[in-house]
Amino acid sequence: MIPTTEQPATARPTQRRRRNLIVGAAAAAMAVTAAVIVIATTSGSSSRSGYLINGCDIGPNAQCKNADLSGADLVGANLTAADLRGADLRGADLSGANLRKADLTDARLGGADLTGANLHSTDLTAAYLTGTDLTGATLHSARLTGATLTGAHLDGIYRSIIGTPSVLPLGWVLVNQVLMPG
Repeated sequence: MIPTTEQPATARPTQRRRRNLIVGAAAAAMAVTAAVIVIATTSGSSSRSGYLINGCDIGPNAQCKNADLSGADLVGANLTAADLRGADLRGADLSGANLRKADLTDARLGGADLTGANLHSTDLTAAYLTGTDLTGATLHSARLTGATLTGAHLDGIYRSIIGTPSVLPLGWVLVNQVLMPG
């Protein structure tokens, strides 16, 4: 007997049904994917950095002027050249954060943890740093003109700064733009 390429009459509806099921499943998968994308882009929780707090997109060059970041967990955050002028960072954990060249003019950092933070060339003009822990922080070329450092912990910091703070912690002096115990 010679093999035939024709399908039995009963095979056609089965093939059609299988093809329709596959097409339907693919369409459903595409619809679910599109819905997930729409939800992710309109939920308000997505950002270019993947880290959004109270409308502030945490990352390099962040534009967070007057942002409320009080009590935020920003351990190790990269905030290089961020605009944090007037931001409320009271009680925030910024330990190990990179704030190099950030603008923290008039920022409120009372009680914040900045241990080991990089504040190289950061503008802290008139910043409120009362009770802030700056242990081991790099303050090289940081601008502290008019900053309040009452009760701040400065042990182990790199001490060469720009400007004169309005208030230094008890037991600290500024000599030739270098903060030192005294």
